[in-house]
Amino acid sequence: MSSGDSPKFGTQLVPVVQAPTEYKRLVGINSAFKEWQYKLKRGEKLPRGKYFNGKKAGKPLIIMDEAWSFFSKS
Repeated sequence: MSSGDSPKFGTQLVPVVQAPTEYKRLVGINSAFKEWQYKLKRGEKLPRGKYFNGKKAGKPLIIMDEAWSFFSKS
């Protein structure tokens, strides 16, 4: 840490180490492809390549049904 990157007063620095296997598990193998796919708008053309075959541009539509929480006994 250089002198210009000093922490704010009253903060505590905590060193964190992440194993490459843990990072790969969290991010995934195709994370760069997914990021590119999600950045494009619906209807735009995806790049050529085996990963993009059969996929559509844009973020996937996620519909969450939370009715189960209304009927639970809590």
